[in-house]
Amino acid sequence: MATPAPTLEPFHVMPTVVDGRPRLVIRVGITGHRKLPHADFEKLDKALGEILDVIGDKVRTIHADPSARALYSEQVPILLFISPLAEGADRIAAKVANQRGWRLACPLPFRQAAYENDFPETVSEFRDLLAHAVQDRAVVELDGVYDQEEERRNEGYLEVGHFVMRHSDLLIAIWDGALAAGVGGTGDIVQSALNFDVPVVHVAASAPHGIALLDHDSRAQPIKQGEGAPLIAKKVNEILCPDLEPEADQTARRYFTAENLTATDAGRNHYDKGPFVASPRLPFWGARDVFRSLLSLAKKPKPPSEPMPAPAPQMPINCDFLFDHFQRADCLASAYSDIHRSLFILIYLLGASALIAGFASLAFHDHWYVSISFVFFEFVFLCCVVALYGIDRIWKWRERWLDYRLLAEMLREADLLAMIGRSLTNRAIYDHESDLAPRAKWVSKAFRAIVRAAGIAGGSYDKAYLETAKIFAAEGRLTDQIRYHDKNGDRTRSVNNRLRLASAVTFGITIVAVSLELFWPSTWGPMLALVAGALTAFAYGTFGIRNQAEFEIVGRRSERMETRLRRHRSRLREMSGDGLTSVSLGRELVRASEAMRHDVADWIGIFETKEAEAN
Repeated sequence: MATPAPTLEPFHVMPTVVDGRPRLVIRVGITGHRKLPHADFEKLDKALGEILDVIGDKVRTIHADPSARALYSEQVPILLFISPLAEGADRIAAKVANQRGWRLACPLPFRQAAYENDFPETVSEFRDLLAHAVQDRAVVELDGVYDQEEERRNEGYLEVGHFVMRHSDLLIAIWDGALAAGVGGTGDIVQSALNFDVPVVHVAASAPHGIALLDHDSRAQPIKQGEGAPLIAKKVNEILCPDLEPEADQTARRYFTAENLTATDAGRNHYDKGPFVASPRLPFWGARDVFRSLLSLAKKPKPPSEPMPAPAPQMPINCDFLFDHFQRADCLASAYSDIHRSLFILIYLLGASALIAGFASLAFHDHWYVSISFVFFEFVFLCCVVALYGIDRIWKWRERWLDYRLLAEMLREADLLAMIGRSLTNRAIYDHESDLAPRAKWVSKAFRAIVRAAGIAGGSYDKAYLETAKIFAAEGRLTDQIRYHDKNGDRTRSVNNRLRLASAVTFGITIVAVSLELFWPSTWGPMLALVAGALTAFAYGTFGIRNQAEFEIVGRRSERMETRLRRHRSRLREMSGDGLTSVSLGRELVRASEAMRHDVADWIGIFETKEAEAN
């Protein structure tokens, strides 16, 4: 192999407590024909160069815009070109990108030694280009089967084409426009890109190499002379620019710049992966203990039915990068969840106390100084309710909790999929965006920015690597989630049952007190009225807490999710031998991660409605 180019600055920069904004990165992939008999290579190089120059110039313009600071750090942006370096279109485009200073990432359909058998006369050129990806640890050797059977080889080319498509923000296709003649053809990859909402810049395979823009809005939009640059620049702007509402923009800035974070060991994850540890520093910080104290009412939990998750193996650096960002979002989501729910528990308790004070003022109406004292306390309690509710609305703790939780779960999925060369599709992200409130639109933008900055997980997808990834996914990530849902389901059901019992007992005592009041209205009437009113207020408080926390619904959802995850884990454990491939493993991990993400999205939908109920 040729001598690698000089070492570049690190691609990945781990988030810190001070600033978690990712680097501005755009990923451009290439697909195209290996043979281009009708091409004018000078004009083709010029067309590709103009496309890449427009993209690069637009990226630098976006980076210089102060509004981009909501999502991106001040670091020099990265232009990443993804190419399998096959003869023909792949290599032509890679050379044009390399000449312009773009970084290269190279997924290979087979092990390098086998792949080189397909172009024995140009191996030296291939290795020279590959060296630029080697220094960035961005070479991926997929586990395609290389043998004399052309169809088996084409399946490897199809998978590497899908790999390029999955990791591209924009795909360049040097294509004759015809349907694929066989498995793995350029037409297949272009169609897959359009199905998954990856925009495609179509460069005609024949001279004079006209350009068309293909995306989910327009399947075929030829670019007229002189219009190419503005249209491509506009598409890059759509991909990279935040385009956020003012409130969402501020939320994104607050999240990334970590104005509420302080370094502490409290945020250390149980995988002991990555350097980032943090927990929020919030006003009313002690109030979060109210919700935790309520959960402590649960019966002593049974011993977990699952072992501790497997220790994290050594994974590609971009997986660590994604995990660190997940940890940041998860830490913030947990903290804001505790404080928001704690405040609402306090609100219900104060509301019940106000009712009790009101009943007491009526019970002691013959003693005006006692009665007026209870009225004063009722007023104070009601003022506290209004103040706490207003504080939660002003600081938007509920909104931050829900936004950060969705971001955390999307990043958990990205971390799980990255180690096998998978990612959330644009279609999946668009589906989430359509369900998000306007203030939460920043979540998908931030997620995309983080994933782009993670880059490509380099490595060889041999049997040893696939087995390690399988074990970590099944015995690590999925087991961790199964343990969580097992514990969460038991705890929430236990708390819910105890609160329900307290409500039932209180209601029964209230009935007795009202009955006694009917028989002794003169002697015990005022005191019995006070008891009946106080118990009614207590019942209201317990019901409100149960309703706000949705203990019963959360417990049932955890039970169902645990069952689903056990099923996915069983499927992973059964994979072995020839049945364990990057395609089969990736397919099952996508299914498992989608189940977790959709469960969280549905759960967030439940708590989104709580705002209307609270009002």
